[in-house]
Parts: sequence; C-alpha cells; structure tokens
Amino acid sequence: MEFMKDRHKWSLILAGFFFLGVCFCIGYVYRISGQVLLHDNTSHIATVMYGGITVVLVSGSLAIWLAVYKWKEAAISDHDSILLGKPGWKTDENIHGPAGIRQAPAGGNEQTGEAGEGHSLESGIALFNDALERKRIELEIQHQNKKITESINYAKRIQSAILPNMRLIHRVLPQAFILYKPRDVVSGDFPWFAQVKNEIFMAAVDCTGHGVPGALLSLVGYFLLNDIVRSRGATDPGKILDLLDEGVSTTLRPSEDAGTKDGMDISLCKINLERREVEYAGAHRPLYVMREGVLEEIKGNRFPIGGGIFKNQTNFTTYRIRLNSGDSIYFCTDGYCDQFGGPEGKKFGVRQLRHIIAKAHALPMNEAHLVFDEQWETWKGDQKQTDDVLLIGIKF
Repeated sequence: MEFMKDRHKWSLILAGFFFLGVCFCIGYVYRISGQVLLHDNTSHIATVMYGGITVVLVSGSLAIWLAVYKWKEAAISDHDSILLGKPGWKTDENIHGPAGIRQAPAGGNEQTGEAGEGHSLESGIALFNDALERKRIELEIQHQNKKITESINYAKRIQSAILPNMRLIHRVLPQAFILYKPRDVVSGDFPWFAQVKNEIFMAAVDCTGHGVPGALLSLVGYFLLNDIVRSRGATDPGKILDLLDEGVSTTLRPSEDAGTKDGMDISLCKINLERREVEYAGAHRPLYVMREGVLEEIKGNRFPIGGGIFKNQTNFTTYRIRLNSGDSIYFCTDGYCDQFGGPEGKKFGVRQLRHIIAKAHALPMNEAHLVFDEQWETWKGDQKQTDDVLLIGIKF
C-alpha cells in the first residue's frame, strides 16, 4: 500500500494537523472565555469545539501510532541484521560468529535488490548453523575428554594395585628404597616384588612405550612373573627371564610383517639374606654393585624380553654375587639416565648415576633415596620428563 510505504511522511502531516487543531481549540476557547454564552449560539460553539477536539485526537493518535510502528520495525530490523545478516553486511571468511560480521564496501550489491537480501539471509542462517555445529563438536570433545580422563585415572588405580607395598618390603629389606616417577598418569615401568620362603625377588621392569600402551604391557609382565615364580616354581633368575621371554612372545604374537617390537627390558635379582648372596639376570639392563667401597657394573644380556628374535640371542645368564654387611646394589630403567636437562640440555647419563651411587653409598637408604631424587630433579629443571623413571636400591 502506498500509504504504508509513505507512512513516515503521513506521520509528519498528521502531526501538523494535530498541532494546528490544538492551536485552534486554544484560540477559540480564549476568544469566547470573556463572553456570555447565549442560548442561540451554544450549539454552534459546542460543534466547533467538538470538531477541533476530534481533529486533535484523531490526528494525534494516528501520528503516535505511525511513530511507534516505525520505531518497532526499526528495532526488529536491527535485531535481524545482527542475527542473520543485513543487506549491506557480510561475513568475513576467516571470522566466525556475530563478531565476524562487518560492513560491506561501498558500491557492493547495489543492483541486486531483493536477491541480495535473500543471499544475506542464507549466509546468516549458514553462519548460525555453523556456530551451532561448532558448539556441538566442542561439547562432544569435552565429553569424550572427560570419559578418557576418567578411564585413565581408573587405569591408574588398577596399576597402583600391582605395585609392591613398601611396608611389606621393609619388613624383609629395611634398607631399601624405590624411586618411581611415571611420565604420564600411568606408566610402562613397574617394580616387581615377591617372596617365596627365604628367597626374595625384586625387579625393575621397563615395558615398550609409556602411558596407556606401556601400562597395558606392564600388566602382562606382572602376571607372567607371578605365574612363573609363584605357580611354576622357577627360582633361577636366568630361567625366569627365559620363561618370561617365551610368555611375552606367545601373548603378544609378534609378527615380522607387522614390524611389532613390543617387549620389555628388566633387571631381576634373587636375594638370600642368610647367605648375603644375590643372583642377577638382566635383559638390556645392568646391575650396579657397591662392594667394599668399589663400584662394579654387571651388564647382563644384550637382548630384551620379547620383541622378536635377535642375532646371537641365547638363554639369559645368571650372575651370582656374594656381599658383605654394608654393601649395596642398585638397578634401574633407562628413564633415569636418559632425562634431558642441565645447562646444555644433555642427557643425565650413566656417569652421573655412578657418581651419585659412590657419593650416597655411605648414607642410610632413606637419605640416599632423597639424594637420587634431588639430583635428578635438579638436572631436569624445567625440562619435560623424557620417560618413566624407576630406580631401586638395597643395602645389606
């Protein structure tokens, strides 16, 4: 309708009529205010006054209605422009959401008319749907992260259940410590302890990988060791590692085609306190012996548990060491020596480990534990932990 298209002009005209009507009524009332109203002119005066008042009310009401209608339409139009895009506005491809709407350059989209409005509406709807989809994906990721975190924390509780209790260890080995630092929530390294009659078995096991994969493999190693020593009755460390290698290879079924090298490195000691004798077998891990103030290193075999067949691989060797009172032994996984740090960002190294052993040997083992920990933490500094760390020390 032409009237509705020109409603702004008509609102101004009606506002003028309203103003004139008000002036007319005021002037006429002022004119007759000092006169005596006679009976024969009462109807004439009333007609004029009522007519003026009618003009005032009608024109004023229409003017107010048109003004309010125009204001409401402008408010709705501005709101829709923000949500869906307005002709003359467009979205930046690299900016999403309401903050990504910017003014189109001058001269753009002047000849498209209604087609431009339809395009802006479609763009606004697409932007809104894109924002909803991003929010849905964000909430889904948060939900999945929460589930994963809860699962890993539960896995940590399960892995903690297989770790040896230091109170039980101190009953038979009062001068012993275990320095254990997982890199992630769960660890591929684990200490293993078992006592069968008068014989004590202690091992530091380093499974392939760390985190969840390493933790899963650690459960395999833990139950295999328990089965070999407790159920099958094996006591010789070399024989135990042979059976462990067989069990890991059978369980993991390594395939040359798949290129899997999953396995573990291990230092295993059998301790007889009555004879002060230690029997040791190692897969890629050494044993450090501090005997009468002299540090010795027994390297063990140079092939791991599982991980396929290696060149020149034989059965694992058992080494027997007689110790005196005050002597001590240390064995660890490679995470302790492989930590990067220091002023030049180098590895901690075996040389520093040997130096700390020589320095801490005379200390009680609870104090030596702190020395090993503090020296390693100082070297690590602000560097990220490279691998899981496990170090075991025992004094006789």
